[in-house]
Amino acid sequence: MTRLSRYPFHFVLFAIYPVLALLAFNIHEVPVSVIWRPLVITLAGSIITSGILRWLLRDWQKAAILTTSALILFFCYGRLYDYLKSTPLNDLNIVRHRWLVILFVIISALITWLVIKRIRDMRPMTAILNLIAILLVSMAVIQIGIYEIKASSGSNAAVNDPSTLMPPATTDRENLPDVYYIVLDGYTRSDVLKTELAYDNSGFLDQLTELGFYVASCSRSNYNKTQSSMASSLNMDYLPELYKIAAAQGLSEKDIWMLIKPSLVRRNFENLG
Repeated sequence: MTRLSRYPFHFVLFAIYPVLALLAFNIHEVPVSVIWRPLVITLAGSIITSGILRWLLRDWQKAAILTTSALILFFCYGRLYDYLKSTPLNDLNIVRHRWLVILFVIISALITWLVIKRIRDMRPMTAILNLIAILLVSMAVIQIGIYEIKASSGSNAAVNDPSTLMPPATTDRENLPDVYYIVLDGYTRSDVLKTELAYDNSGFLDQLTELGFYVASCSRSNYNKTQSSMASSLNMDYLPELYKIAAAQGLSEKDIWMLIKPSLVRRNFENLG
């Protein structure tokens, strides 16, 4: 506990945590590599801010606490605004940026006054913030790590029966066609658009047809969730069979999305060159 109270490193972890938390929440949709730019920006901002405050206050612990408080206020602003917009306060027409900014400025000024003028011993606060920061970052890292482990298991769970693969392309590899599989998620088919919304999108579909696309005019998805439907179509099988494949690798039914990237369709194309 002595080290936690002596060395104020929490402002660095509080700068890292929002980026990791956002990645952990969206890890199914984006690669880990997307974090580097925002991570560098937030780290640079927090280090520069703490350095300036250290120069002004001649106290690393006070500078770190003020930097952390600024980070918390900055990253909480949007979330608080969105939350207030969904409450009855919004009906009173008082949820406005101008009022929320004033509130945050007052809170920031109060924290600054307390840290500089009122709180003499910064060690207890430093220890608490260090501990909270470690826990928050650890939880985000663990969540990302669990995903990566499951994703690796999902790759192993892909259908590996050689009999399901098309034979490799042995001739004319350079003239193999490009294939585009376009799924307009949440975009209903032409006849439903015309019947329910009185909208004719035939011009759009005609252009696709002229480009050489096949348009499934009376299409229906097998499942009402994107991940389930894509896992089924790209592995050319129904979910009950895919659940068996996932279960063999210790995955649950909710992990079926892991069969999308290493799908049978993809491996067939790779096998064809």
